[in-house]
Amino acid sequence: MLFLVTLNAILEFRVIKVVTTVTIFRIQNVIERNIQMTVKELIDKLKKEDPDRIVVMSKDSEGNSYSPLHSFWTGAYKAETTWRGEVGLEELTNEDIEQGYDEEDVLDGDKALIFSPIC
Repeated sequence: MLFLVTLNAILEFRVIKVVTTVTIFRIQNVIERNIQMTVKELIDKLKKEDPDRIVVMSKDSEGNSYSPLHSFWTGAYKAETTWRGEVGLEELTNEDIEQGYDEEDVLDGDKALIFSPIC
């Protein structure tokens, strides 16, 4: 009896692992194809909007918290998961060095436009 429970647990774990792996693969494909927005796509969408509206950012896709946009900068983005990642400098310039940045602040990632909310 104990052997059957253990075997069932092992089989259930394997099924869950396969389903999870397939799900993660599918989520990654959706993100790569449909969710990540480029600057061109954003500009095209913004052209259709009232230019006097304020820009407000959501903390997450579920709308748990909101904050007005304060500024943006260009840099690099490296995904850690399908929904979160790190940002850094694309390259280190003399101006960056004067502001206190160094090689540790450079990130090998995708070119990105990074938005910062009001604190």
